[in-house]
Amino acid sequence: MPDFTEAPASTALPDRPALRNAPLSEILSHVLRFLYPLNGRTRQRTFVACTLRLASERGVRGIPAGGTRGDEVRRLRIWARDSEEDRWSVPILSYAAVTCCKNIRVIIFFNLWLLCSRSKVAWPLPIVAHIFRKCPKLAVFILRAQVEAPDANSAGFWARALGQSMRQALGRLRALALPLSNTKAAAALPHLKILSGGLLDDPSLNAYAAECLQLVKVDLRSSSVTDAGVKELLSYCLTIEELDLTETKITCITIVALKEYRPPALLGLGYNILLFENGENAGNSDVELANLPRLRGSKLTRLSLGSPKYRVSADLVCVLLETCSRLRGLSIWGLASAFVLETIARRLTNLRSLEHTASERCE
Repeated sequence: MPDFTEAPASTALPDRPALRNAPLSEILSHVLRFLYPLNGRTRQRTFVACTLRLASERGVRGIPAGGTRGDEVRRLRIWARDSEEDRWSVPILSYAAVTCCKNIRVIIFFNLWLLCSRSKVAWPLPIVAHIFRKCPKLAVFILRAQVEAPDANSAGFWARALGQSMRQALGRLRALALPLSNTKAAAALPHLKILSGGLLDDPSLNAYAAECLQLVKVDLRSSSVTDAGVKELLSYCLTIEELDLTETKITCITIVALKEYRPPALLGLGYNILLFENGENAGNSDVELANLPRLRGSKLTRLSLGSPKYRVSADLVCVLLETCSRLRGLSIWGLASAFVLETIARRLTNLRSLEHTASERCE
């Protein structure tokens, strides 16, 4: 966002209120009201996509009024960094942006602090519900932040007008990332194709699996899901093509279950300590990992595996070279020699991305 406080006096618009001491919500209103696309020589009437980067500001009170050119926006991404001292500004500013974009179809909110698990700030559930209420054409909703939802499981919330409108909006979604784990929310998502649930556990995943039978892509990275939750997911949802279990609590039991499932196009198994480093289980997982590509590796285009202390075996490398010729992306956590990496890069001719790391992740 431009720094209005340092703009030279000669660039100030005549007859416009000064923005030097204006709250961030008012500045946001001005930005959305007068923004134009930058991909053309002439100034067009509207813009169709917008990315905002917000830092929270204490004392934000107002919400900018609608009626802006943002009504033509179809995709909105907001990157934000919140703080424990100010838990309201970023959600309110995001809500303000949405009210200016009433025909929005894709909304992505991303909390930068969540990358390293530093954020302890939760979005109030009513603000999330109001966002759904304001966007009747919404098809994709991605919220990478915590949600404060003590009453989400109560019948009273979903019986009220706000809960009913949110339930109706959920029914129109095709892709969802919302840390809201309850059966009532899951029951409103019969047409969901993409589920991203980094904050889900086994019971909440089971609720989504039982109701969202058309799932094609499931992203469970950094969740507390175990073998039991994955087993339920695979038993209910028979059309999953992309499954990311990076940094979960699975063991070789999940690998065995995957051998009976349809061949995936994407499979994420990286940074799984229980699978790759847990004593005897580590040896078993290496055998099962080598068998999995033999049976289900023909359609794999992206694969991640390993953990920081995992040593890639020669058997596994040979299996990948023999059966996963379609691989375009491969990510390896663990110990792998330069010779192994060079062999993989040379023999897998369709490979476009090869990542290798043995470092500890940010805590």
